[in-house]
Parts: sequence; structure tokens; C-alpha cells
Amino acid sequence: MVNHGSRSETWRQALLDLETQVKDSIKSSGIVQETKTAFMEYAEPSIATRLKSLMPKVLQMLL
Repeated sequence: MVNHGSRSETWRQALLDLETQVKDSIKSSGIVQETKTAFMEYAEPSIATRLKSLMPKVLQMLL
């Protein structure tokens, strides 16, 4: 899940709260195994940070 990002804790928390609310529903399809959040600007985890953290899992799935 990606959000523009904000310096405001309230806006950042909104995305984290949304992930908590919908992640079980998203994963129940069996297609998606994991959900992660990322911010485009102003906050961490950034998209790059999330992609780096997922790389070991992706590589293991491919091997």
C-alpha cells in the first residue's frame, strides 16, 4: 500500500490504520501473501526501503 506521505503523524497513521483494517481481507484471497505500507515522500518506510526489505523473500521464491 502506498501513500504520498506527509510530515503529519495523523496522515501517516491513516495509512497504517488502513493497512491494519484491510490486510486480512486482502490476504484471504490466497493470491497476496503479505501486505506492506510505504510512503512516497516525507516519511519512512519509503518505497525503496520496502523494496529492499522484500528482496530476500522475492529471491527465495524465485530460487
